[in-house]
Amino acid sequence: MNVTLAERLFILNESVFFIQVLACLVGVRLARKMGKIGLTVLSALFAIFANFFVLKQISLFGMTVTCSDAFVIGSFVSLSLLQEKEGKEAALRATSLSFAAILLFTLFSYLHLLYEPAASDGMHSHYAAVLLPTPRLLVASLTAFFCAQRFHLSLLPYLGLSFSLLLSQALDTFLFTFLGLYGAVESISSIFWMSFGIKTVLIALVTPFQKKRHAV
Repeated sequence: MNVTLAERLFILNESVFFIQVLACLVGVRLARKMGKIGLTVLSALFAIFANFFVLKQISLFGMTVTCSDAFVIGSFVSLSLLQEKEGKEAALRATSLSFAAILLFTLFSYLHLLYEPAASDGMHSHYAAVLLPTPRLLVASLTAFFCAQRFHLSLLPYLGLSFSLLLSQALDTFLFTFLGLYGAVESISSIFWMSFGIKTVLIALVTPFQKKRHAV
């Protein structure tokens, strides 16, 4: 049976997706063993990864989405565990640290690009393409991520991990789609439902693992 290039890419992307999810889960587990510092640092790292990789689009489960959703869920799960172990105040400080880390990464990226490259340099244009997202997308991503983090931590004690993740990711997806893509794509609703659909799959994969760990 012949396999088309599209089918090969589909299989490849699905495989990478599950490896990425597994790697995020392993990272969360190791950070949890390290305690408050581990979870705080990991949530900030995931926040940077999520906002840095959000611009690359891929085909996943027949939908066009970004590469950053696993990092978003990983960051939120890390914050959930941090709030459970250390209290809400520690989790809120971690969200502020994540936001500051993203801003610093952005600042240093712009400073890096201000250096005039040597005549022999061949990398500046590549750095510029990666490190210079449009201001609108940057503001949309930061706003959505920060608001959704705070919303998630507020709901967590009342709704539990699964439902608070679902609602916070609905908010995150809506804010990023509306603020970053409104007027730039043909169908805002399609983008929203595709992105939220992938996040729902991720939540379904991640939360049973976390519940099992709590039960041990």
